[in-house]
Amino acid sequence: MRTLFSIPLALYVAASAAADAPTSIRSYAAGWSSLGGYEAIKPTSLDDLPEPVRTRLVTHLKKKLGEPFYSSLRLCGGQIVDFAEFHRREPSWKDFEWEIFAYNLHFEFCVPDKGIEYYRCDIRMRADGSVIEDIDLPDIALHPELGTFAPFPSAVQTAAAAGFDVSHCGFELSYRSNEGRFIYSIRQVVSLDRPAVGGGRSYDVRTIDIDARTGRTIRIFTQDNFSCW
Repeated sequence: MRTLFSIPLALYVAASAAADAPTSIRSYAAGWSSLGGYEAIKPTSLDDLPEPVRTRLVTHLKKKLGEPFYSSLRLCGGQIVDFAEFHRREPSWKDFEWEIFAYNLHFEFCVPDKGIEYYRCDIRMRADGSVIEDIDLPDIALHPELGTFAPFPSAVQTAAAAGFDVSHCGFELSYRSNEGRFIYSIRQVVSLDRPAVGGGRSYDVRTIDIDARTGRTIRIFTQDNFSCW
């Protein structure tokens, strides 16, 4: 079987600002999928979608996010699949393991007064506009408080107070659907790298998770044998 796999832009990114006191963050929860020998079309506007699909998408997002938050979203890329061309360029398309989307649309929102330069996420849909994978955002229309944020610099200060060297940390803003909230995660390598089983290098990483709405610490933990290549 062929496996359709996603390539995330990043799990977390270093915040942009002075090295000793980061004041802003950019986070990516959107990704592209490999489609073999076919290169998908890159959308630049919702006008690139057929009108029925565009209407269905906008209706869905407004229902989920509410009009105010939806208005803050901006299309920032993604993939549109021309199935006739995809089938021509990728003869083994029937062997793909996952349902192939017609639209993988990337959106971003910005909250500059809270230090969020942007947060990017995606939604994947079929040719008729029905959802395969929903956008990685909470139901803000039902719970408007989930669309509000504590300042990112305050989260950095909380991490520093907990003993993190914020000049040598990785920073992530993510929506955790299993917890129903956005979280600032700040990670620091706390031991020297060593060979990992199976190859690559292994590190011990200390993490603090902070509720991105309230600014309160959720947990602090150390992940042993965190591997990378």
